[in-house]
Amino acid sequence: MSQPLVNQTKRLPSTFIEENVSITCIEHLSNELLYEVFDYLDGCEIYRVFCNLNSRFQYLITCLSFLLKIKIRPRTQSELMQSYENIILPNRHRLLSLSFEETKVINDFFENCILDSSFNRLQSIVLKDVEAHNSLFVFSCLKLLPHLVSLTMSMTIPWFYNLNHIYRTILSFPALKYNKLSLPPISQCNNPNIFIPVTINEKLNTIEYLVIDHHCAFFELYSLIYHTPQLRYLICRRILKRSDRLANEKPIMLPNLTHISIDICVKSPDHLGLFMTKLFAPVQALRIKYHRNTDHLDDNGWEQLIRTNLPYLRRFHYENHQCFSRYEENDFDYTKINQFTSSFWVKRQWYGKLVLNMHNICDCCSIFSHDSAWFIVSKYPEIVSYSNKNNIIMSNSQPMNNFSTQFVPPIVFRSNDNPTKRENQFFLDKFKSAFVDIHFTHLNINCKNICINMLLKIIQLLPYLNSLKVSSLPIIQSDLLFSNHGKILSSTLINNKITEVSLENVNHIEQVYFILYLCHRMQYFQLDVPKDIDLNVLVRFILKESAINTRSLNSLYLSIPNANEYMIDQLQKLITSEKLLLNFNIKCICNNIFVKWC
Repeated sequence: MSQPLVNQTKRLPSTFIEENVSITCIEHLSNELLYEVFDYLDGCEIYRVFCNLNSRFQYLITCLSFLLKIKIRPRTQSELMQSYENIILPNRHRLLSLSFEETKVINDFFENCILDSSFNRLQSIVLKDVEAHNSLFVFSCLKLLPHLVSLTMSMTIPWFYNLNHIYRTILSFPALKYNKLSLPPISQCNNPNIFIPVTINEKLNTIEYLVIDHHCAFFELYSLIYHTPQLRYLICRRILKRSDRLANEKPIMLPNLTHISIDICVKSPDHLGLFMTKLFAPVQALRIKYHRNTDHLDDNGWEQLIRTNLPYLRRFHYENHQCFSRYEENDFDYTKINQFTSSFWVKRQWYGKLVLNMHNICDCCSIFSHDSAWFIVSKYPEIVSYSNKNNIIMSNSQPMNNFSTQFVPPIVFRSNDNPTKRENQFFLDKFKSAFVDIHFTHLNINCKNICINMLLKIIQLLPYLNSLKVSSLPIIQSDLLFSNHGKILSSTLINNKITEVSLENVNHIEQVYFILYLCHRMQYFQLDVPKDIDLNVLVRFILKESAINTRSLNSLYLSIPNANEYMIDQLQKLITSEKLLLNFNIKCICNNIFVKWC
């Protein structure tokens, strides 16, 4: 749910037909390419550099079709006035956007400069750190802009400040389509009392994208969107207050609202469910993030809410976070994730995921109910089609379009520091019960700050794993297989049932060897190929080792930037001439080389 593009200047294709022309300086570039370059530059800087340079550049920067995007960041007030008088004011009919990044600059500009209806092409304003006592005067100027469609503003306010006047003014802007208001958490009061009453003959509001980046309650959110009948995207970053006033309100009809994202930070009765029952909208994408384990709904409650109030929902992203001190008792109910494994969720491809973060402050647990595909074969329809065409059987032995009635969630582990052995053991002891209660089938682990011994212990605690995604695996020494960790490695090797593996951030062939040795039941191997590794050497190594250690391996996916048919031809010759495989298919699809054999 990113900020929409508001009438940005049209970009021209950056490719052109080469006609044996050697370009040695910027003046040899075409007008189209120069405008493409100018699109990345600040309008004031363009004028300072190119104005009166020569007749061609003078024409380019003064052309009526060339719109200016200006970031105002002067060092002094006199410099600000020079920019306004010499660049901004003379080009007010070509000004597309203005951006202010300092409180003092904002105050100086609006005290000494004029913005009015003559800025008839100004569409976007960004204001950073507007002072509360100056905000209404700033708004009175912005309201005069006839085509202002995007307003992004952050404010510094005292704890007692009331936001009613701010939002009433914003809602009265004649052409505004995108609005984002941000307040720093430290300055926010617990009760800003946002309430916009309905007035007789109220003018139709045009806002389509609304981002509320500050504390509020569901009732206050309701009060705001009641006045935005054209709303399409709604983002609310911090629901941090309880409110019981919502129950008495009438439902709202918002026929264009398709995307909602809400963060909830207060533990209270099910106000989200009540809010959704008051909202009649064709919502297609919903993101809900609970902090501090504040969700009161179980899977049946969510299923009922979606069936009844969100019949058009296609994308659902749900997170439930719990933070606690590393050495404190952990009372988070990890089995909540099991609630999202029924046929209702699986048929919609909304899968659960447990994310464990270990860092200096706390461990966090998140639960997701919509996740992107882990493996290339699930991301690209072309590969799925090619796989089915060549009778490639997936690891679950089911067609890709058939879903089982049960889905066991994956686990993602991340470490952002360098934990000691003692800290590693604390982590394992703390989450061991979760590993026992939930039969995890997928593990996604970043080993940047995790030793091999820790990786092996985690895999040992997850006996139901059938897929593994590893990134930043440490460089493995071959004698590790026979060192003090040999006993752990042997036990992990014997017990694990991993059949699908994805390996990322590879920088040494020993890492590949370790995975081939560890996952001896592997059938599918996906690998990011670094630029400095010889592709032929890598494929020869994998195929020879698989004949010894991973005899079940029959699918190899190599993710390679700029993969092409020449690479395919070279690999085909290698495999055939050295008889590495007898019956195989090889194809290049979406920058990936796919090899399948039997």
